[in-house]
Amino acid sequence: MRIKIALLLFVIVFALFGVALAKKVGDRVETLKKIDEDGKARAAEQTKVTPPKLVKPVPNPGGRTLQFTATLMPEKAVDLAFKLPGRVTEITARRGDSVTAGQLLARFDEEEIDAQLSQANAAIKVAQAQKTLANENLRWSKKLNDAGVATEQQLSLADTQADVSGAGIAQAKASLLSLDVLRDEFKLIAPIDGVVVTAPTSWGFVASPGIPIFRIEQISTLRLVAHVPEKDAVELKEGMDVTIHTQSGLVATGKLNLILPSIDAMTRRVPIEAVVPNDDHKLFAGSFVDASIGLPTQPMLLIPVTALLTGDHPSVLVVGPNNVLVRRPIDVFATRDGFLWVQDGLTQDDNVIADPGTVWRDGDTLQNPVTSAAAQP
Repeated sequence: MRIKIALLLFVIVFALFGVALAKKVGDRVETLKKIDEDGKARAAEQTKVTPPKLVKPVPNPGGRTLQFTATLMPEKAVDLAFKLPGRVTEITARRGDSVTAGQLLARFDEEEIDAQLSQANAAIKVAQAQKTLANENLRWSKKLNDAGVATEQQLSLADTQADVSGAGIAQAKASLLSLDVLRDEFKLIAPIDGVVVTAPTSWGFVASPGIPIFRIEQISTLRLVAHVPEKDAVELKEGMDVTIHTQSGLVATGKLNLILPSIDAMTRRVPIEAVVPNDDHKLFAGSFVDASIGLPTQPMLLIPVTALLTGDHPSVLVVGPNNVLVRRPIDVFATRDGFLWVQDGLTQDDNVIADPGTVWRDGDTLQNPVTSAAAQP
C-alpha cells in the first residue's frame, strides 16, 4: 500500500514539474520571438534612415536594329533538260555566258528527223494524188450510174474511196505536224535571260530525257532569304530597307518584300525575303551575308528592372506629394538589357525608387529624399 502511495506521489510531482518546465520554455520562445521582431523593426528603421536611390525615367534611344544572317539567291533559276533521248551534236553556250530568252543552247543530231520529215511530205503528196484519183473515179461512177451501166453498189464504193483518200491526206498532214513538233524538241532553248551556271563541257554525248544539263540564273536582281524570331517579325513591314554586308566587305541595300505569315516548321522562325539590285554582278548568288533592318519604336521611358515591385500587375514606387511613396501601375512593353521599356504610367518628371526591395512600401514617407539621377540605358 505504501509503495502505491509513493508511486502516485512521484507521478504527481513529475507532472507538476513538466507543466512548470513547459511554461518556462514557452515564455522563453515568446521572448525570443519578440527580440527577433524588435531587431527586424530596428533594422528596417535603420535602413529607412538612409534615403533610397531615386531615378528619373529617360526616353528610349529611338529605335533598335534587327541583325540576322541570310542567303542571297537568284531572282529566277531554271534547270533545262531534253524531253527525248538523243546524241548532242552542238553546244552553243558555256558556263558564265550571258544568254537571252529564246537563244539556242544545244541541239541533237537532226539527220534522222529530217529524213522522217521528207517521208511525211512525200506521204502528203501521195495522199493528195490518191484523193484526185478517187474523186475522178467517183465522177465517172456517177455518170455510169445515171446511164444505167453502173450499179448503186459501185457508186457507193467509189464514194467511200474518195472519203478514205481525204482522210489519208489529213493523216499525212498530222504526221508532218507531229514531226515538226518533235523536231523542236531536238533543240534546247533558253526560256529566260540570265547567266549559264551549269553546262556540258563538250558535245557528242547521249542525253537522257529529263536529266538537266544546263542551269540558268537571273542574278541582276537577287533574293535575300532569311528567318527571324517571331517577336521581331511582328515589327517588320514590307518596304523596309535591308542593309547587307558581304564577307568581302561590300555593302548593299535591298527592300523587304515578303513576310510569310507562317512559322517554318524546322527553324520555328518566320521566313522573310528582300529584293536586292545587283546590276553590276558584284554580289554572288548563293553566298551567306550579314543583314540588318532598322526597327522604329514608339516613344517609351526606360527605368531599371530592379524598380519593379512584386505583384500581379507591373508597378513601381513613385515619390508623391509630401514625399509620400505611391504605388504606380505601369504598362511594360519589353525588358531588355536590365531595363524596363515603359509605354504608359510614367513621365520624365517622376522620381522612381530604383530598388525598393522589401523595405520600402506604398505609403512610406521619405525623410531626406536624395536628388534623383537619370536612369542610364
